[in-house]
Formats: sequence, C-alpha cells, structure tokens
Amino acid sequence: MSKFPRLFSAVIALIAVLFTSLPALAELHGTYLVVQNRAAGGHFCLDASLDDDIEGRAVYIYACHGRYNQRWTFTDGIDNASAVVGLEGRCLDIRGRQIRDNTPVQLYRCHYGANQQFRALPSGQIRELQSGKCLTVGNNPGDRRPVYIDDCDGSPGQFWSIHH
Repeated sequence: MSKFPRLFSAVIALIAVLFTSLPALAELHGTYLVVQNRAAGGHFCLDASLDDDIEGRAVYIYACHGRYNQRWTFTDGIDNASAVVGLEGRCLDIRGRQIRDNTPVQLYRCHYGANQQFRALPSGQIRELQSGKCLTVGNNPGDRRPVYIDDCDGSPGQFWSIHH
C-alpha cells in the first residue's frame, strides 16, 4: 500500500506539468502569426519575397514590419506537425525536396508532402520533419538574408519567436 501514495503523487505531478505546458504549446499554432528570428535582437522576421514568381517565391528574413508577406499560419497536424502557410496560400517548402544542409526554403503550392512539414518546438526552434534539420539564418542577420535548413546545432540564427 505504501507504493500507491507515491505513484498517485507522481501521476498528479505529471498532469500538472502537462497542463501548465499546454498554453505555451498552443501558441505555436494559429493564423496570421509573425515569425521573428531571435538573432540580432529579434529585429528580423520571416518574410516572403514580393519580387519573385508565385511558385518558388524566395523566403528570407527582413526587418519586421508585420504586413501580409510576414504573416504565417501554422496548421494543426498529426504529431504536432504543421504546414506553414504564407503569402497567397502557399506553403513553406524545402526547395527540391532536398535534405542537405544549406538548402533554402521557398513558398510553393501546398501539397502537404514531407518537405512541407514542420514542428515548432517550445525551445524556439522550427524543425523540418523530413530531414530533422532546423530553419536557420546565417551568423549575420540582415535584410534579405536567406532562410535555409541546417543541422540543429543551437546557433542563434535557429531560434524563432512566434506571436500575433
């Protein structure tokens, strides 16, 4: 009988941890969100180029202004996977379905394939599920710096804040 109180206490503690974590996890999904890179003081946001063709539109960071080309929707999917939908209803996509380091992301017609599935982690990293790599910006953030996938090594350019 002495094991029951310890087991009961452990279960209650686990439930408390899960419920206190839910608001933080829920904030990682939603509509019309700004995705701000934490490097360089967080002054740069995920931005869809207005210069390119519709298919394969470049995605980079740019000074945060919060207009429509810096607004993103994180869908709710299986296992906390998300399609990240941006400008003109196009999805964040790994160019050429590659899994190599330094492969750029782009906007492309949504097909919800493996190269369009991401997971926003409570740590602030956004992981592409097919490769397990993180959305990354280089060491010197600035306007029009490309966003690409790279090994998740904890570098400053791999951390993002997602908010309204």
